[in-house]
Amino acid sequence: MTRPRLSHAQILLNDGRILMTGGVGYGGPLDRAELFDPETGLFRAVENKMRKRRFGHTATLLDDGRVLLVGGYEEGLLETLDSAEIFDPADETFTRVGSEMNFGRALHTATLLADGRVLVVGGTDGSNAFDTAEIFDPETNSYSLVEDAMGIGRFAHTATRIPDGRICVAGGLDGERTVPSATFFDPESGDFGRFDPTPEDEEEPMALGRMSHTATALPDGRIVFAGGFSGTQEGGEPTTSIEIFDFDTGTFDEAAGLTTPRSGQESVLLDDGRVLIVGGIDPQLTILSSTEIFDPDDLSVSAGPAMNIARTVARVTPLPSGSFFVSGGNGSADFFLPSPLSTAEILTPDAAAWALFPPR
Repeated sequence: MTRPRLSHAQILLNDGRILMTGGVGYGGPLDRAELFDPETGLFRAVENKMRKRRFGHTATLLDDGRVLLVGGYEEGLLETLDSAEIFDPADETFTRVGSEMNFGRALHTATLLADGRVLVVGGTDGSNAFDTAEIFDPETNSYSLVEDAMGIGRFAHTATRIPDGRICVAGGLDGERTVPSATFFDPESGDFGRFDPTPEDEEEPMALGRMSHTATALPDGRIVFAGGFSGTQEGGEPTTSIEIFDFDTGTFDEAAGLTTPRSGQESVLLDDGRVLIVGGIDPQLTILSSTEIFDPDDLSVSAGPAMNIARTVARVTPLPSGSFFVSGGNGSADFFLPSPLSTAEILTPDAAAWALFPPR
């Protein structure tokens, strides 16, 4: 890669290239982006700088092919951004969004709605966990605050669109402990609530509170939640837990656990409907190169092909060819001495091993 980076944002563009933005390098937060072309196997720095240094931000592909970058940390963990910018692949420029969010947010989620707007949920300002949400409208380049709040603040959660268009917001940290529940945002009503609207409780109970976990949408509408950190900030640790949200019943059910407890991992859906879980960190603070495959049909877990380099808070993206691309991440378990990685790897269909870029 043109720069080592961790906690960056990565997204597949409509033309098949992969955009990587921001993150943390050896010199601190980055305001630079780069592109990877799977056809040539080459990385190229984007000449134009981003409008802000940012990490812990989100990248969302808009319906017109542009990419919305929202929030994140600018410098330390107490300096969050209320700004956004848009990357245009046509001329490779970054343009600042004129309006600002109501809150500076990092470790939030940003999910494309069916109508082309973007739902920004939760996050933290470095001290507080937000229970609020905002919607960005690319037609007006402006935000509107969602009047209804979740009731529970959360960051490092997941947000997944389910078949009926609602967004399942699950887990996260409320500032003290992991949240053992999920809520659903309805774009039609603009409200948060349970899957079943009849109970008074606004939250759907999960089997386990978790943050920095993965949520993978299955073709049948179910969502697989795997791993993550569970407990309090002082007394928690990575977990092996897997649970599945069933769209038909509106319930969360526990499944077989991972072989290795892990947090800060990534997950992707394989062509055969299984879930590949990649990297992370374990309770002994070992950065993991291992991967695991969860089969939602028989609830089994098996070993997947190991990466060449152990990495956590990396980014994984499926390619149109059926391959998977993982980039950057942290190679150090020392919070005060991070080791951003400059390598990437590709796993091709049916391959027994990941191919390292650049090869060694």
